[in-house]
Amino acid sequence: MNFEMRNCFYILLLFLPNLIPGQNADSLWVAWNDSSLEDSLRVQALDGWNRLAFFTKPDSALIMAQVQLDFASSRDFDKWEGNALVLLGTYYLQRDVKRAQDYYQQSLDIFEKLNDISGKAKTYFNLGLAFQEQAKIPQALEQYQKALMMYEELDHTGGMARCFLSLGNIYLETQDSLALDYYRKSLANFEKDRFAPGISAAHGNIGIIYRNREEFEQALFHTNRSLVINDSLGSRALLNSTYMQLGEIYAGLGDYEEAIVNFDLSLAVSEQIGAKRQIVAASYLIGDIYNILQDYEKARENCEKGLILAKELRFPKGEMECNECLATAYRRLGDAEQALDYMWEYVRLKEATDSLFNQQKVDRMEVSYEYEKQQLADSILINRLEAEQIESELALSRQRQIRNAVIGAAAVALLLMLGLYLFYRNRQQKKEIVIKQDYISKLQHVDKMKDQFLANTSHELRTPLNGIIGLAESLSDGVAGKLPPKAIYNLDMIKTSGRRLANLVNDILDFSKLRSKDLALQLRPVDLGAATNLVVTLSKPLIGKKELELFNEIPEGLPLAEADDDRLQQILHNLIGNAIKFTEEGRVVISAVEKDGFLAITVTDTGLGIPEDKFDTI
Repeated sequence: MNFEMRNCFYILLLFLPNLIPGQNADSLWVAWNDSSLEDSLRVQALDGWNRLAFFTKPDSALIMAQVQLDFASSRDFDKWEGNALVLLGTYYLQRDVKRAQDYYQQSLDIFEKLNDISGKAKTYFNLGLAFQEQAKIPQALEQYQKALMMYEELDHTGGMARCFLSLGNIYLETQDSLALDYYRKSLANFEKDRFAPGISAAHGNIGIIYRNREEFEQALFHTNRSLVINDSLGSRALLNSTYMQLGEIYAGLGDYEEAIVNFDLSLAVSEQIGAKRQIVAASYLIGDIYNILQDYEKARENCEKGLILAKELRFPKGEMECNECLATAYRRLGDAEQALDYMWEYVRLKEATDSLFNQQKVDRMEVSYEYEKQQLADSILINRLEAEQIESELALSRQRQIRNAVIGAAAVALLLMLGLYLFYRNRQQKKEIVIKQDYISKLQHVDKMKDQFLANTSHELRTPLNGIIGLAESLSDGVAGKLPPKAIYNLDMIKTSGRRLANLVNDILDFSKLRSKDLALQLRPVDLGAATNLVVTLSKPLIGKKELELFNEIPEGLPLAEADDDRLQQILHNLIGNAIKFTEEGRVVISAVEKDGFLAITVTDTGLGIPEDKFDTI
């Protein structure tokens, strides 16, 4: 699911920044068909029409992109020929990646001939997408780095933002802290450009990281921001992915009713736009929720629907999840034979899927490690060469000074030599200190990579442990027939040991989070009233059917607060969400006053309140 979501962002980020504000598809089409215009203006109009039509009429855009390619090629309009090849490559990126890569390579040849840095940067970025689609991570990383260097040279914030986003996607599964850093850089650049789809993409992917970390409040905050933007854009594909992610977050929070609402919305949009893999994902996720709610018939109905479609699509991940869901449903419905069949099929698919996924993950980690190691080696080599160059230059300078000093006076020569010697020694000492500090910093980074590897490995141990515990429970419940007491006793020992090991794995993951210490406040002037309005708006869906009202009574005219905007909104989300949760009717009021150079914020509600014997604990 995360993969589908990120691909959707790729396409948006590739083309929308190149559109000229105010362009209209009809006027561009009229200009293209006006034979009285110069050919250069006509092909420019066709290029604009193709970019606009790519999202609404992709098949028509494909035909006209080929027309643009032939038209531009016959008139030596190299730039527009290169743009047409980029359009063709992007159309085939999700359909025939080898063909897409070939189009991108042709466009790169043209832009290199023109020495068009912007065109080359765009094409390097597209080649990175093509290599990433083929799981060729080293090649993808190389292309993204080339594109990033060119965009930095051009000071192109939109291009840099796209590269940061794609680099984050590469590291998402192996080094989520590094991925988070790239996503935040991407968000900062998109906000600087005021590019709404990019801001939505960055927030959505940051939400994915926090969801994977099971930090659901943070995940909800960023995903809701993405939802607000996607809703204003009217993109059904982006809304589909966002609803899916919100469903998973609410499920993690234990709000299963809200989770089903969002999964149903995703399912409806998927059926409208023909996103069949998303239909499979929504089906088994809804089935999992109904299993938790003990409505096993609905769970069976949804997962059987998803399994049929997954088999048609040859979608192993979807088949695996549907089989696991059906095994649970049939076991609870008392059909032990069917439950066992589905469980064995799940285990078979899980082993095959995990083998491929783990290999790709190892490839990513090896690439990351080799890349960091090479950077360290390059840095040490550069520092050494610079030191040698400085030493050589200083030696020549000293020789000249000695020669002049001998001609002048012996006393002056001695003083100059002493001064040069002291200067050289002091500079060398400073240089050695800088090199040592840089080396220590690199070693600390490698140590952090080791901790990340430990955390990822511990996370991967969860799946086989849960499979062992699940199979033991199924056999103990009589899935394979009645077992003797000794066998049941041994199965109970397996379950107990498995749970103990699972707890140890969780302890390792918690220890890894404590070691990271990557929380840093980004202080800047914040409008408290505006921040509160945003949180109140996003919190209203939590009210549901309660007879409850939210009031923002922050007075106008309050001075700006020096605070971290994200953390302030996170605190307000927690306080207001808690008030809504424990208040059935009445009102929740947010107010603030200035006191001794600080802003005191108060959230009051008409709920039950906190028992007095809990005050000291809180």
